[in-house]
Amino acid sequence: MRIRTIAVIISTVLISYSCASLKTYAIRKDISRIISNSPVFSKYLVGFALYDPLESKWLSEINSDQYFTPASNTKVLTLASWLDLDKDSIPFLLVDRTQNIIKPLGDPTFLHPDFENQTPAYGLLLNLNSDTIHVYYDNNIQQYGPGWAWDDYYFSYQPERTQFPVFGNVVRAQIDDSVYSFSPPFFKGFIDINNERTGRERNYNLFNFSISKYLGDSVNVDIPFITSLELTNTLLSDTLNKTFLTHDIAGNVSWDTVYSYHRVPVLAKMMQRSDNFLAEQLLINARLASGFESQSNYFRYLNSTLFKDLPDSLIWVDGSGLSRYNMITPRSMVSVLEGLYSQMTWEEIRDIFPAGGVSGTIKNWYGAEEPYIFAKTGTLRHNHSLSGYLVTNSGKKLIFSFMNNHYPFGSSKVKSEMQKLLEDIRDNY
Repeated sequence: MRIRTIAVIISTVLISYSCASLKTYAIRKDISRIISNSPVFSKYLVGFALYDPLESKWLSEINSDQYFTPASNTKVLTLASWLDLDKDSIPFLLVDRTQNIIKPLGDPTFLHPDFENQTPAYGLLLNLNSDTIHVYYDNNIQQYGPGWAWDDYYFSYQPERTQFPVFGNVVRAQIDDSVYSFSPPFFKGFIDINNERTGRERNYNLFNFSISKYLGDSVNVDIPFITSLELTNTLLSDTLNKTFLTHDIAGNVSWDTVYSYHRVPVLAKMMQRSDNFLAEQLLINARLASGFESQSNYFRYLNSTLFKDLPDSLIWVDGSGLSRYNMITPRSMVSVLEGLYSQMTWEEIRDIFPAGGVSGTIKNWYGAEEPYIFAKTGTLRHNHSLSGYLVTNSGKKLIFSFMNNHYPFGSSKVKSEMQKLLEDIRDNY
């Protein structure tokens, strides 16, 4: 009797396992058929990977081991790298209060017009017991990333990178109906508001804002300024009414770390609006807070620790994905997302990642009565990716990466086809 009972149990387990295997096979085959038969997907290279983290099982892989240009999917790597610091708030700077010396850590929020609450960062600098503050710049940061487009220098999505960013490293025209103002006010004398075009001279901080084109609207128009240590000190001095001087440390210093914003709203802004400036500076912030002098050394460290178990090695050069030099495979992107899934709460994921039909860069896509896609987009011309988390109607949380490179038409056709497939997975798994 006992032997018969054991046999029944074994048979039941085998049947259940067999049914699960058949179901996985059916899903894999169905997705493969949809992609191969699509008149859209058949025109270019598609990569897709779908993973069930609860069962540790790959449900579908289409070209998942091939390298793709991820564009702003690169920000997922930046998010993982910053979270690896294990900090609740953004490290702003190091300070020696006795000697009034500060060392900036690349925090992008300081004086940024989209981050109104500047306490305690602003208060710290005001309350140092001296009218002169010495700034220790120990890092020669390349202002543009490798492979960035040189002629995008005046577009709002490509501000320069610095160790001590201020005002988002942009000049902002704030226009509300017929009233306008400029931030930082230091640049007011360098702005022509009557020009026919909005932009900046390539090699000089001379700006044109065609204000008449925006009057009647409520809009912010940003143009990056050319950064330098001298200009940063000048802007700080002009804003805080103290003297900021570059300082070479000689002798002993005793550093304390000062923090600024809580991490969630900053990381959410980076991910939801795909903010290149925040991404680049947060990667610099993570590197400087970790004590690495160069980005190449920091990348080597991450590849040997945080990302050492990825299925395929990363080809990674910047924090935002502006560079076409970045390459990653869909299965490696899923592995990074799996690491985030185990590290973050589901509430944090929902707060930080764009939600389909609700927020960020997928506000107008993947809509449903209840959001089912929480994912990061990545778009360069003829390249579009979407990687993140999918919640099925049965309540399962799946991880996916959908990469499309070199399509010969507009991205809306690609997104429509992606949406059909992701809805099919939501409804049938």
